[in-house]
Amino acid sequence: MRDIRDHLAHPLTDEQQRETVLQAQRVAHALQLTYQGKVLDVILFGGYARGDAVDLSDVDLGIKWHKNTFDFDALSDQLDDTIKTITQGFGIPSTDFHATPIGPQWLEQPDKYKQTLKYEVLEAMRSEGKSLLH
Repeated sequence: MRDIRDHLAHPLTDEQQRETVLQAQRVAHALQLTYQGKVLDVILFGGYARGDAVDLSDVDLGIKWHKNTFDFDALSDQLDDTIKTITQGFGIPSTDFHATPIGPQWLEQPDKYKQTLKYEVLEAMRSEGKSLLH
C-alpha cells in the first residue's frame, strides 16, 4: 500500500540495508537470550526482508513466541520496551524497530488466527519473512 511517505522516502544503498539487517540479527539474538526458551524465532519481514527498504522504513520483526495464546497487546508492548533497551545498549535507534508477536503455529495455520493478528501482516511474514536466528 502506497502513501505520502513513499514520495518523501529515499532508497537505501545495499550497504545501508545490509547494516540494518545485521543490527536486526543482533537484536534477535539478544531477544532470544533475554527470553530464554520463549523466543523460538525472530522473522524479518517488510522492506528490509524484500531488499527495498527506504530511509523511512521500519525494521519489522515477527517474534515467534513459545505458545499460541497470550495477551497480544501486552506482549507487543513488552517486546517493544525490551527492544528499546537492547537497541539503546547497542547504540541503534529503537524507533526503527517494530515487534509483532506470533504463536508457534500461526504461520502454518494462518486462517485459524485471522482474528488474532492482521491477516496481511501474517501473510507478509509467510511470503517474504527471513529468519534472523536460523
